[in-house]
Amino acid sequence: MFDIAGISESDFDAVGKLCDDANKQLESAKDDIDSVLQIELASNLDPFLQRIKREVQSMKPKSDAHFLNEWMHPKGQCITRDTLALGEGTRVPVHYAILGQTQVIMDSLHTCGRLAELCERATAHSIRKERSTMATSSEVRNKVFIGHGQSPVWRELKDFLHDRLNVPYEEFNRVPVAGYTTIDRLTQMLDSAVFAFIILTAEDQRANGEMQARMNVIHEAGLFQGKLGFRKAVVLLEDTCAEFSNIQGLGQIRFPQGKISTCFDEVRKVLEREAIINGVVHSPSKSRVDHNMRR
Repeated sequence: MFDIAGISESDFDAVGKLCDDANKQLESAKDDIDSVLQIELASNLDPFLQRIKREVQSMKPKSDAHFLNEWMHPKGQCITRDTLALGEGTRVPVHYAILGQTQVIMDSLHTCGRLAELCERATAHSIRKERSTMATSSEVRNKVFIGHGQSPVWRELKDFLHDRLNVPYEEFNRVPVAGYTTIDRLTQMLDSAVFAFIILTAEDQRANGEMQARMNVIHEAGLFQGKLGFRKAVVLLEDTCAEFSNIQGLGQIRFPQGKISTCFDEVRKVLEREAIINGVVHSPSKSRVDHNMRR
């Protein structure tokens, strides 16, 4: 057939073999890309990546029969008086057969190129999204977390931080928690906090009659000390509140019952020390002198 058209059949065979190899690699690459996108989409249903995933899954090399059917499918009835041709049935013209195989090769190359393009777009999109997330995280990680129980003294600390020191604050109920699990909300607060004050007030009675802080507040103390370190997660301990077993040696500031404002000067010094707010870093010998000079 190829000899009739003046084309070397061996040339087509060599190109066809390369085409078959490309199609095999295409299927393997599709599986790998689909696996990566599946993992990426498991935690975030990104519409852009979903569209790419659907297109990758729909990719399939076409056969020469596909193109021949598009080109040669008869429209309506075929009428002929050539009984010999009628007896031999429909035959593919030589030039159509060659065009069909050529189109198969071209389609394989196009499909491979399109797959490579989709990979580049998905990669670029993921990089942009990661950079955006990192930038957003660095922007919002500037809050001072306030952990507290039911005692209203925490509001005095909140007003001092927000109104006097101009420090953004975070606490569990600052935003509506409907639709969030406790784990979700705690994760948000851990990610946004650069410092934490945990207020332990006497609210729950032990079996021996001592009053201790609520357990959720003690839990928050452990979470934020683990996340931020002991220097950046300080306990404010009410003097009527029993200590938990391993509080000794941890950063803490004590205050009289119901009078949390008495420790605000120490709160300010700690925030200056950790560069949360601007100010002179206090040393034990200069703390009182620096404080008086500022006044």
